[in-house]
Amino acid sequence: MISSTFRHIPGVGPKKELRIWKCGILSWNDFLSRKSRGLPPSLRTNEQLQIVRESVRKLSDGDVRYFRDALPKGELWRLYPDFFENTGFLDIETTGLDRNYSELTLIGVADKHGYSSFVSGENLEEFRDAIDKYDLIVTFNGSSFDIPFVEHYLGNVFRNCAHIDLMRLLRRIGYSGGLKKIESDLGVGRPSSLRGLSGYDAVRMWSLHRLGDTRALPTLIRYNAEDVASLPELTSIAFNQIVGSIGVNGFSKVPSFRPEVNHLPFHIDLIDDLTNPGY
Repeated sequence: MISSTFRHIPGVGPKKELRIWKCGILSWNDFLSRKSRGLPPSLRTNEQLQIVRESVRKLSDGDVRYFRDALPKGELWRLYPDFFENTGFLDIETTGLDRNYSELTLIGVADKHGYSSFVSGENLEEFRDAIDKYDLIVTFNGSSFDIPFVEHYLGNVFRNCAHIDLMRLLRRIGYSGGLKKIESDLGVGRPSSLRGLSGYDAVRMWSLHRLGDTRALPTLIRYNAEDVASLPELTSIAFNQIVGSIGVNGFSKVPSFRPEVNHLPFHIDLIDDLTNPGY
Protein backbone atom coordinates (compact mmCIF):
# COMPACT_ATOMS: atom_id res chain seq x y z
CA MET A 1 0.00 0.00 0.00
CA ILE A 2 2.86 2.40 0.68
CA SER A 3 3.91 2.24 -2.98
CA SER A 4 0.39 3.39 -3.89
CA THR A 5 0.60 6.36 -1.53
CA PHE A 6 0.87 9.99 -2.62
CA ARG A 7 -0.10 11.69 0.64
CA HIS A 8 3.54 12.40 1.51
CA ILE A 9 3.84 14.69 -1.52
CA PRO A 10 3.34 18.37 -0.61
CA GLY A 11 -0.01 19.60 -1.84
CA VAL A 12 -1.54 16.13 -2.22
CA GLY A 13 -4.37 15.59 0.23
CA PRO A 14 -7.08 12.91 0.31
CA LYS A 15 -9.06 14.33 -2.61
CA LYS A 16 -6.08 14.74 -4.93
CA GLU A 17 -4.78 11.30 -4.09
CA LEU A 18 -8.18 9.80 -4.89
CA ARG A 19 -8.18 11.65 -8.23
CA ILE A 20 -4.80 10.14 -9.04
CA TRP A 21 -6.05 6.65 -8.21
CA LYS A 22 -9.26 7.08 -10.21
CA CYS A 23 -7.15 8.02 -13.23
CA GLY A 24 -5.71 4.50 -13.03
CA ILE A 25 -2.44 5.55 -11.36
CA LEU A 26 -2.33 3.01 -8.54
CA SER A 27 1.39 2.93 -7.82
CA TRP A 28 4.58 4.92 -7.99
CA ASN A 29 5.60 2.91 -11.04
CA ASP A 30 2.37 3.97 -12.75
CA PHE A 31 3.10 7.58 -11.80
CA LEU A 32 6.57 7.42 -13.32
CA SER A 33 5.39 5.69 -16.50
CA ARG A 34 3.64 6.93 -19.60
CA LYS A 35 0.32 6.10 -17.95
CA SER A 36 0.51 9.26 -15.85
CA ARG A 37 0.91 11.65 -18.77
CA GLY A 38 -2.83 12.05 -18.91
CA LEU A 39 -2.94 13.53 -15.42
CA PRO A 40 -3.65 17.25 -15.03
CA PRO A 41 -0.36 19.20 -14.85
CA SER A 42 -1.06 20.12 -11.21
CA LEU A 43 -0.95 16.42 -10.32
CA ARG A 44 2.28 15.64 -12.14
CA THR A 45 4.81 18.39 -11.49
CA ASN A 46 8.57 17.96 -11.69
CA GLU A 47 8.74 18.23 -7.89
CA GLN A 48 6.19 15.48 -7.50
CA LEU A 49 8.05 13.24 -9.95
CA GLN A 50 11.25 13.82 -8.00
CA ILE A 51 9.60 12.92 -4.68
CA VAL A 52 8.12 9.74 -6.13
CA ARG A 53 11.53 8.69 -7.51
CA GLU A 54 13.02 9.32 -4.09
CA SER A 55 10.21 7.31 -2.48
CA VAL A 56 11.02 4.32 -4.69
CA ARG A 57 14.65 4.50 -3.55
CA LYS A 58 13.74 4.90 0.12
CA LEU A 59 11.38 1.93 0.05
CA SER A 60 14.02 -0.18 -1.67
CA ASP A 61 16.42 0.80 1.13
CA GLY A 62 13.83 -0.06 3.80
CA ASP A 63 14.01 3.49 5.16
CA VAL A 64 10.91 3.53 7.35
CA ARG A 65 11.91 6.81 9.00
CA TYR A 66 11.60 8.64 5.68
CA PHE A 67 7.95 7.65 5.40
CA ARG A 68 7.30 8.06 9.13
CA ASP A 69 8.41 11.67 8.92
CA ALA A 70 6.77 12.46 5.57
CA LEU A 71 3.32 10.90 6.00
CA PRO A 72 0.49 12.26 8.14
CA LYS A 73 0.37 10.22 11.36
CA GLY A 74 -3.09 9.00 10.52
CA GLU A 75 -1.79 7.37 7.34
CA LEU A 76 1.08 5.34 8.79
CA TRP A 77 -1.12 2.22 8.59
CA ARG A 78 -0.14 2.10 4.92
CA LEU A 79 3.34 0.96 5.92
CA TYR A 80 2.09 -2.32 7.35
CA PRO A 81 2.30 -4.71 4.36
CA ASP A 82 5.73 -3.57 3.18
CA PHE A 83 7.25 -3.56 6.67
CA PHE A 84 5.38 -6.55 8.07
CA GLU A 85 8.53 -8.68 8.27
CA ASN A 86 9.95 -6.23 10.80
CA THR A 87 6.77 -5.32 12.67
CA GLY A 88 6.43 -5.75 16.42
CA PHE A 89 3.10 -5.74 18.25
CA LEU A 90 3.54 -4.26 21.72
CA ASP A 91 1.61 -3.97 24.98
CA ILE A 92 2.79 -3.05 28.47
CA GLU A 93 1.74 -3.63 32.06
CA THR A 94 2.20 -1.03 34.78
CA THR A 95 1.18 -0.35 38.36
CA GLY A 96 -0.85 2.71 37.39
CA LEU A 97 -1.70 5.23 34.70
CA ASP A 98 0.69 8.05 35.66
CA ARG A 99 4.20 7.24 34.46
CA ASN A 100 5.68 9.70 36.96
CA TYR A 101 4.35 7.73 39.93
CA SER A 102 3.85 4.21 38.55
CA GLU A 103 6.16 1.35 37.68
CA LEU A 104 6.65 -0.23 34.28
CA THR A 105 6.38 -3.91 35.14
CA LEU A 106 6.26 -5.77 31.83
CA ILE A 107 6.70 -5.19 28.10
CA GLY A 108 5.27 -7.83 25.78
CA VAL A 109 6.17 -7.94 22.08
CA ALA A 110 5.02 -10.34 19.38
CA ASP A 111 5.97 -10.74 15.76
CA LYS A 112 5.67 -13.43 13.11
CA HIS A 113 8.10 -15.58 15.11
CA GLY A 114 6.21 -15.49 18.42
CA TYR A 115 6.00 -13.61 21.72
CA SER A 116 8.67 -12.26 24.08
CA SER A 117 8.30 -10.70 27.52
CA PHE A 118 10.56 -8.22 29.28
CA VAL A 119 10.00 -8.12 33.03
CA SER A 120 11.03 -5.49 35.55
CA GLY A 121 13.77 -6.79 37.81
CA GLU A 122 14.63 -9.59 35.39
CA ASN A 123 15.27 -8.65 31.77
CA LEU A 124 13.52 -5.33 31.16
CA GLU A 125 16.74 -3.62 30.04
CA GLU A 126 17.12 -6.18 27.25
CA PHE A 127 14.21 -4.47 25.50
CA ARG A 128 16.62 -1.70 24.41
CA ASP A 129 18.38 -4.14 22.10
CA ALA A 130 15.30 -6.17 21.17
CA ILE A 131 13.48 -3.14 19.76
CA ASP A 132 16.27 -2.42 17.29
CA LYS A 133 15.12 -5.17 14.92
CA TYR A 134 11.74 -3.54 14.33
CA ASP A 135 10.88 -0.90 11.75
CA LEU A 136 7.23 -0.69 12.74
CA ILE A 137 5.51 -0.93 16.13
CA VAL A 138 1.76 -1.54 16.52
CA THR A 139 -0.01 -0.79 19.81
CA PHE A 140 -3.50 -0.20 21.15
CA ASN A 141 -3.60 3.34 22.58
CA GLY A 142 0.18 3.41 22.52
CA SER A 143 0.38 7.06 21.47
CA SER A 144 -1.06 8.14 24.79
CA PHE A 145 0.11 5.33 27.06
CA ASP A 146 2.55 2.59 26.05
CA ILE A 147 5.07 4.60 24.03
CA PRO A 148 5.51 7.55 26.45
CA PHE A 149 5.52 5.16 29.43
CA VAL A 150 8.33 3.04 27.97
CA GLU A 151 10.29 6.12 26.91
CA HIS A 152 9.99 7.55 30.42
CA TYR A 153 11.81 4.50 31.78
CA LEU A 154 14.08 3.44 28.92
CA GLY A 155 14.67 6.60 26.90
CA ASN A 156 14.08 7.21 23.20
CA VAL A 157 14.09 3.52 22.25
CA PHE A 158 11.53 3.99 19.45
CA ARG A 159 13.57 6.59 17.58
CA ASN A 160 14.11 4.34 14.56
CA CYS A 161 10.53 3.00 14.36
CA ALA A 162 7.27 4.13 12.88
CA HIS A 163 4.24 3.59 15.10
CA ILE A 164 0.66 2.61 14.31
CA ASP A 165 -1.87 3.23 17.08
CA LEU A 166 -4.49 0.60 16.38
CA MET A 167 -7.06 2.18 18.70
CA ARG A 168 -7.27 5.22 16.43
CA LEU A 169 -7.35 3.07 13.31
CA LEU A 170 -10.24 1.00 14.69
CA ARG A 171 -12.17 4.15 15.54
CA ARG A 172 -11.87 5.07 11.88
CA ILE A 173 -13.89 1.99 10.92
CA GLY A 174 -16.44 2.46 13.69
CA TYR A 175 -15.09 0.48 16.65
CA SER A 176 -14.46 2.20 19.96
CA GLY A 177 -13.94 1.25 23.58
CA GLY A 178 -11.30 -0.88 25.22
CA LEU A 179 -9.33 -3.67 23.60
CA LYS A 180 -11.41 -6.49 25.08
CA LYS A 181 -14.69 -4.88 24.00
CA ILE A 182 -13.44 -4.53 20.45
CA GLU A 183 -12.16 -8.11 20.49
CA SER A 184 -15.66 -9.22 21.44
CA ASP A 185 -17.29 -7.00 18.81
CA LEU A 186 -15.08 -8.46 16.08
CA GLY A 187 -14.95 -12.06 17.26
CA VAL A 188 -11.27 -11.89 18.12
CA GLY A 189 -10.04 -13.00 21.47
CA ARG A 190 -8.51 -15.15 24.10
CA PRO A 191 -9.50 -18.29 26.01
CA SER A 192 -12.65 -17.75 28.05
CA SER A 193 -10.82 -18.29 31.34
CA LEU A 194 -8.68 -15.21 30.66
CA ARG A 195 -11.44 -12.91 29.42
CA GLY A 196 -12.56 -11.92 32.90
CA LEU A 197 -9.23 -10.34 33.85
CA SER A 198 -8.74 -6.58 33.71
CA GLY A 199 -5.93 -4.07 33.89
CA TYR A 200 -6.58 -3.78 37.60
CA ASP A 201 -6.05 -7.53 37.94
CA ALA A 202 -2.71 -7.10 36.17
CA VAL A 203 -1.69 -4.64 38.88
CA ARG A 204 -2.80 -7.10 41.56
CA MET A 205 -0.87 -9.93 39.92
CA TRP A 206 2.30 -7.84 39.97
CA SER A 207 1.78 -7.11 43.67
CA LEU A 208 1.27 -10.82 44.36
CA HIS A 209 4.43 -11.61 42.39
CA ARG A 210 6.39 -9.17 44.52
CA LEU A 211 4.99 -10.87 47.62
CA GLY A 212 6.26 -14.24 46.43
CA ASP A 213 3.19 -15.82 44.84
CA THR A 214 4.74 -18.04 42.17
CA ARG A 215 1.45 -18.24 40.25
CA ALA A 216 1.30 -14.53 39.59
CA LEU A 217 4.09 -13.77 37.11
CA PRO A 218 3.34 -16.59 34.63
CA THR A 219 -0.34 -15.63 34.67
CA LEU A 220 0.49 -11.95 34.19
CA ILE A 221 2.74 -12.80 31.25
CA ARG A 222 0.02 -14.93 29.65
CA TYR A 223 -2.54 -12.16 30.23
CA ASN A 224 -0.23 -9.72 28.46
CA ALA A 225 0.51 -12.20 25.68
CA GLU A 226 -3.20 -12.55 24.92
CA ASP A 227 -3.50 -8.76 24.62
CA VAL A 228 -0.56 -8.67 22.24
CA ALA A 229 -1.72 -11.68 20.22
CA SER A 230 -4.97 -9.94 19.31
CA LEU A 231 -3.22 -6.95 17.76
CA PRO A 232 -2.19 -8.58 14.43
CA GLU A 233 -5.72 -9.89 13.87
CA LEU A 234 -7.23 -6.49 14.60
CA THR A 235 -4.64 -4.77 12.41
CA SER A 236 -5.60 -6.95 9.45
CA ILE A 237 -9.29 -6.26 10.00
CA ALA A 238 -8.77 -2.50 10.19
CA PHE A 239 -6.38 -2.39 7.24
CA ASN A 240 -8.62 -4.46 4.98
CA GLN A 241 -11.77 -2.52 5.84
CA ILE A 242 -10.07 0.81 5.15
CA VAL A 243 -8.67 -0.44 1.84
CA GLY A 244 -12.08 -1.82 0.93
CA SER A 245 -13.74 1.51 1.65
CA ILE A 246 -11.52 3.49 -0.75
CA GLY A 247 -13.71 2.60 -3.72
CA VAL A 248 -10.84 1.81 -6.08
CA ASN A 249 -10.06 -1.72 -7.26
CA GLY A 250 -6.50 -2.99 -7.39
CA PHE A 251 -5.25 -2.59 -3.83
CA SER A 252 -4.15 -5.77 -2.07
CA LYS A 253 -5.45 -6.76 1.34
CA VAL A 254 -3.37 -8.38 4.09
CA PRO A 255 -3.79 -11.82 5.66
CA SER A 256 -4.54 -12.26 9.33
CA PHE A 257 -2.46 -14.16 11.84
CA ARG A 258 -2.40 -14.72 15.59
CA PRO A 259 0.96 -15.31 17.30
CA GLU A 260 1.21 -18.61 19.13
CA VAL A 261 0.93 -18.04 22.88
CA ASN A 262 -0.93 -21.16 24.00
CA HIS A 263 2.30 -22.70 25.28
CA LEU A 264 2.58 -20.01 27.95
CA PRO A 265 1.30 -21.28 31.31
CA PHE A 266 -1.24 -19.61 33.56
CA HIS A 267 -2.91 -20.58 36.81
CA ILE A 268 -6.67 -20.94 36.66
CA ASP A 269 -6.92 -21.03 40.47
CA LEU A 270 -5.34 -17.58 40.64
CA ILE A 271 -7.75 -16.28 38.01
CA ASP A 272 -10.63 -17.70 40.04
CA ASP A 273 -9.29 -15.90 43.11
CA LEU A 274 -8.86 -12.59 41.28
CA THR A 275 -12.34 -12.69 39.77
CA ASN A 276 -13.96 -13.65 43.08
CA PRO A 277 -15.56 -10.49 44.51
CA GLY A 278 -14.50 -11.49 48.01
CA TYR A 279 -10.83 -11.99 47.22
